[in-house]
Amino acid sequence: MKLYIKSISMKVVLIISGIIISFGCHNEYVNPETQDMTLYTNEVYVIGIDPCTADYPIGLPQKGYVLQIVGSEDTLATYNLPVETARIVDASVSPLENGYLLPAKIRGSFKIRITYRYAEDKEKVYPLCRANIDLSGFSKVNTNQVVIQ
Repeated sequence: MKLYIKSISMKVVLIISGIIISFGCHNEYVNPETQDMTLYTNEVYVIGIDPCTADYPIGLPQKGYVLQIVGSEDTLATYNLPVETARIVDASVSPLENGYLLPAKIRGSFKIRITYRYAEDKEKVYPLCRANIDLSGFSKVNTNQVVIQ
């Protein structure tokens, strides 16, 4: 009788463990900085373009833009800027400063309000880049990739 009880308790333990493993673990995005799936809403300026994607056509999903949060020095990179905003920015771009920044005279001209979250590693975009492009300034920004919601 005790053997029967032990085997039933083992079955129950195995069933409960299977349920916990199957339904208890879900694959959600976890921001490494805040350890949650926080959505942020901020006003940002579009201040630059990923130098590796500067020649990409407008609206191409892999074209990268540099954003600066209004009232802060924090910068972000996104590869899914709304197409209508991208068209306005791209139409105004003359040669980039420091390899990725819009000219100073128009840098504060493109203010938008966005809701975003930090990108998971599998969502981050790393476009191929020509060897003669200086990435020294942009490489600091590119670690803070976000996905606009």
